[in-house]
Amino acid sequence: MGKAKIYLSGFGPFHGVTHNPTQVIVTTIKEHLSSKQTEYQIDQVNLFEVSIGGVDESFPSFAQPSTADCTIDKIVYVHLGVSSEQKDFRLEKYAYNITDFRVPDERGCQPVSTQISPLLPPSLCTTLPLENIQTQLSQSFPVSISSDPGRFLCNYLYFKSLLNANTQNDTICTQSFHSLFVHVPPFDVIPFEKQMEFVCELLNTITKCVL
Repeated sequence: MGKAKIYLSGFGPFHGVTHNPTQVIVTTIKEHLSSKQTEYQIDQVNLFEVSIGGVDESFPSFAQPSTADCTIDKIVYVHLGVSSEQKDFRLEKYAYNITDFRVPDERGCQPVSTQISPLLPPSLCTTLPLENIQTQLSQSFPVSISSDPGRFLCNYLYFKSLLNANTQNDTICTQSFHSLFVHVPPFDVIPFEKQMEFVCELLNTITKCVL
């Protein structure tokens, strides 16, 4: 039987967010799980710079499966981003083929109503069963399904990740690759310990869905 290999990412600081909670979660989760038995394996973690250039530079190496047998194992890219205005955890269903930045990214780039790729469809959808995942998680956490990841770097990364998963699946003719973006609130809304608990349970729930 194959395994669930998790590729987990977060973001660094950006305009208006000096302390990004996803940075703390992503950089400490392996230590948090070191004494726990799980049905999944975190193969890779990455902290993306909040810029188009940073994502474009880092994503190819992050997304490339290393030790996984892609015909047996399930590869799940889980991306975390913060939304300063929200009060719950949001499972993003879609990513959109558009960038429309209200503020410049960390390298000063600010595209307005610009397609990510003119040759690709207007939106991409995750292959994970979000309704099932939400039902399980909502027993212990405030969780909703969202169809609007914004049009900043969260959406940009998610679109690239969904496209990568679809391309990998088409190449090997299986449904081995999946991608999900999750928006989390600030720590002053839901504290670190509860957010870490949520992320671990999220990964466990995803694993049960894909194996």
